[in-house]
Amino acid sequence: MSAQAKYARSKEGCELLETEERASAWVRDLIVGNGWDFVPEYEMPSGKRIDYLVSAEDGSIQFGIECKRRMSYLLRDEPGFRGEGMKASALAGYFEQAAAYAMELGVPVFLGPAIHAGSKSDLYHGGNNLSSLAALNIFGGHMNVGTLVNLHSFHNTYWVMILRGAAFWGYDWDLKDYAFNEDRLSVARINGSKSERVPIALALEERAEQENDLAQNTWWKENMDGKDGG
Repeated sequence: MSAQAKYARSKEGCELLETEERASAWVRDLIVGNGWDFVPEYEMPSGKRIDYLVSAEDGSIQFGIECKRRMSYLLRDEPGFRGEGMKASALAGYFEQAAAYAMELGVPVFLGPAIHAGSKSDLYHGGNNLSSLAALNIFGGHMNVGTLVNLHSFHNTYWVMILRGAAFWGYDWDLKDYAFNEDRLSVARINGSKSERVPIALALEERAEQENDLAQNTWWKENMDGKDGG
C-alpha cells in the first residue's frame, strides 16, 4: 500500500470527513488559504443555503461548494466508518441537490471534500468498471456539478476540482503552483455565458452588516438591559 493510501486510511483522514462540520472546516481552510472571497451559508432566492459561495480572481470567477461527509472509498472498511458518502444512492442525492444549486446560482457547484488515492484520471474516466465518483463527475458535468478532491497520487498530495472531464482548478506542474484551467472557466466567469452572477461583494457587505448588527445587539443586551430604568 502506498504512503498516500495509508494516510487516507489513517485516523486523521477519517476524522477530517467524519462529520459535515469537520469536512466544512477543512474546505474553509482551503478557501481562506487561497485568499478567495466567500460567503458561508449563502442564502439563495429560493431560501435554500449552500455551504460556500466563492469568488476568485478579483471576483471574475465564481463557484459554489457544498460539503458532505465520508466521501472516500478508502475508508469504507474501517471500523466505525463505512464510506456511506460514496454509495451511488448517496451521490445521486448529492448530485440532485448540487444541480439545483448550480442552476439557481448560474455557476458551477462542487461536492466534497473527497479523499482519493490514485490518479487524477480515475476521477472522470469511464469504462466498464465506472466508479460512482467518476459517474458523478461525468454526468454531473452536464449540469455544472463537479467534485472537490484531496488527491493522493504518485507520492504527492494536492487538491483538485474536477468539472466536465478535466481539472477546473488544481496544481499546475509547469507553473509549480495552483491555477484555474482556462478551458473550463466559461461557466464560472462573470463575463461568460451568464451575463450576471451573484453580486458576491454585496453579499459580503450584507453579511458583514448582519454580523455587526448581531454584535451590537449582543453588546446592548449584555451591558444595557435593565439599566434604562436605573
